[in-house]
Amino acid sequence: MLSHASTPAPGISPLESLPIHLLELITDELSVSDRSALVRVSKHLRDIVTPVLYHRIILDSPHQVLRCLRSLRWNKSAARTVKQLTLNIKNPTDAFASTFSILAPDALSHTTQLTHLELGFFIPLRGYDNFLTNLTFPHLRHFLYASPMNESDIIPFLVRHPSIGTLSLGPVSQHFDSLTRREVGVAKALLPNLVRLEGPLEFGRVLVPLSNYADTGMWEKRLLGLLTSPYPDGYDIQGMNKVSYFYSWTRRSHGIIGCDWGMEGRTVSIMDVGFGRFNLIPY
Repeated sequence: MLSHASTPAPGISPLESLPIHLLELITDELSVSDRSALVRVSKHLRDIVTPVLYHRIILDSPHQVLRCLRSLRWNKSAARTVKQLTLNIKNPTDAFASTFSILAPDALSHTTQLTHLELGFFIPLRGYDNFLTNLTFPHLRHFLYASPMNESDIIPFLVRHPSIGTLSLGPVSQHFDSLTRREVGVAKALLPNLVRLEGPLEFGRVLVPLSNYADTGMWEKRLLGLLTSPYPDGYDIQGMNKVSYFYSWTRRSHGIIGCDWGMEGRTVSIMDVGFGRFNLIPY
């Protein structure tokens, strides 16, 4: 005798009657708009869909960003489910910056499980450049900050986040040469888990042992300095000419340093930092 398929209880939709693990699999395949619609169906679906909806947030318009911040500010339980947050604003305005600076500190303070944070505003704005001042994310592993900055903004943030493993920084608006020896020492020690680093050369001179060298001289002299430096790891250094201007440092356990010269065999002085970028890549 064949049994009849069970029917949902009165008031329960067929979707809601599915096992939770199936609902989660279905939710993973839905668009953001469909997930948002499910949240409004019932409390049962809202409890299941909300963590998926907020787990990875990628926004690229001022309206979306401000709406999201208001939501995170109001819904603290949802904020605690955010793991990855990417905000890319290509054409921000001062009006956006003003509202952002009011909403962001409070809203982001509730994202305590955040592991990936990417902030790309691309042009300096008044009113939002200090919003990271009092924020701490205990589990942060990846941080991208594409906006112009200076060391007084970014180094205190990095000090509070030794868990960062991959770091990408935008152009600096103030040279790092003014850092004291003590500040340089702190900066080198503050990211013990760092395995990949991208950013302007000014910042690279702080985080890798190039600050030991004199301010003049060509790359060969600096390589000799590296070979005799007190650091346990060696570095591969690659340099291109000023057009491409790319550098990379690679950690090596055996302490041997190699150098790959740039385009047309040119050697490059570390002082040519006008268009500088660098990478620190795990060997």
